[in-house]
Amino acid sequence: MSTKPYLEQLYDLRENPFASRTDPTVDMAGREEEKAAWTEAIERRKGRPANAIHFIVGDYGFGKTLSLHKITQQYSHDPEILAIFMKMLPEDRVRMFGVDFVQRVFRKVPDGIFRSFAPQDIDALRQVYPEPARIFERIMLDGNEARFFLQGEVSFTAAQLSKLGVRRKIDRTDIAKEYLLAFLFLAKKVGLQTLLLAVDEVEYVFSQMRGANISLVFNTLRSFYDLLDSPGARQLPSPPANVIFFLGISSAGWQKLNDLSRREQTEGGPFQALMRRFGEIIELSPLGEAETRDLIALRLRRNRVTEKYEDRPLIPYDESFVGYVYRLSLGNPGEIVKYCDYALEEGLKEKAKLLDRGFAEQTFIAHGLIIELD
Repeated sequence: MSTKPYLEQLYDLRENPFASRTDPTVDMAGREEEKAAWTEAIERRKGRPANAIHFIVGDYGFGKTLSLHKITQQYSHDPEILAIFMKMLPEDRVRMFGVDFVQRVFRKVPDGIFRSFAPQDIDALRQVYPEPARIFERIMLDGNEARFFLQGEVSFTAAQLSKLGVRRKIDRTDIAKEYLLAFLFLAKKVGLQTLLLAVDEVEYVFSQMRGANISLVFNTLRSFYDLLDSPGARQLPSPPANVIFFLGISSAGWQKLNDLSRREQTEGGPFQALMRRFGEIIELSPLGEAETRDLIALRLRRNRVTEKYEDRPLIPYDESFVGYVYRLSLGNPGEIVKYCDYALEEGLKEKAKLLDRGFAEQTFIAHGLIIELD
């Protein structure tokens, strides 16, 4: 028999609020200082004539991905900011990181922004970057082929390029940066001050790449930071929008990045150059016991069938469960969600009315989450 009736009748929940470890729609608990830090960093550099790179650092499960989603959600309705969430690397092997990164950015840009570009601004851009101007003009006129070309969705033949009115493919980072600069110029003309990029899983560079390719990735990031100071930017008819990066990286990845930087101190290199350009470094700490309680209560409240448990927000859990899970998890939000998930599913199976410490102990032993009673 389905557990759905028991979920609603016993626990007053529409669904298991702990089934997803990385649900971007959930409320955050205990990150007020971190939110204040990233908000201040964005407001300070919004629309400025320079780019910025900031880091969100934390162990696995501490909420890097959720923090990046919250950053983009916070600014999703700001008419002067285009906020995009993306991963550092795609699923497939990357042959040219800079090209791939810029094209994946363009895949996230809403069509309405491309169509809002004004013909007179494209004409002004044409004097500096004729081919990007031609492509953005074609997209503005609802040209699907031009959009596929810009986003790297299709490999174009010479004849197809000629039909688009361009000679070069976007097959080098310097060409990709021309298109990015052209986009930032046109975006500024329609009121966008900043492209806000929340980039997740930066540490995967170290596991998916080797040797010189790692250096090339971080050297490309450094060149993106410097883009508005480049000769190409100075040729534009007027200043472009700027780019603010928030890069999510694990604590181990952050340590690796710092180790590589220290290794270059005597000889220079891309890591030293990039480290000098960092802005805000926001480190995610473990939650306290009160914040653990808030995390559980927030997820439960969001999934209630009715409001009848507002005065007892932890139902079906109790305070002894919260304290026990806090000690087991050491304040790691991902671990807290995992323990709550296992307990809730077992509670449904056993039709337990209250999930307390004793129930949690037996459940976690049965599932191999702990070895013996605490």
